[in-house]
Amino acid sequence: MYLGDPGDPRITSPVEAQLHELGYAVAANNDLVGEIREEQKLARERERLFRNMSAKLSSRVYWLAGIQIVILALTAAWQMRYLKRFFQAKKLV
Repeated sequence: MYLGDPGDPRITSPVEAQLHELGYAVAANNDLVGEIREEQKLARERERLFRNMSAKLSSRVYWLAGIQIVILALTAAWQMRYLKRFFQAKKLV
């Protein structure tokens, strides 16, 4: 089977003409399938990058929350100590 110009003079019967057209349709569909595969590959790559970025951001949020809790606890301890000394100095306790 020859896949060339639709007006190919070697095509002598209607069956050959139909096969020739089907050959073009198959080639076009193969090209479309290749394009779809490439788009899917790019989509998977973008999804992988987004997932990694989300995991990294989530980890940073947990670390920041932990640091804030530690700072809050240290600030509370310092304030309690300061107020205790203040009231002892004023002889209110």
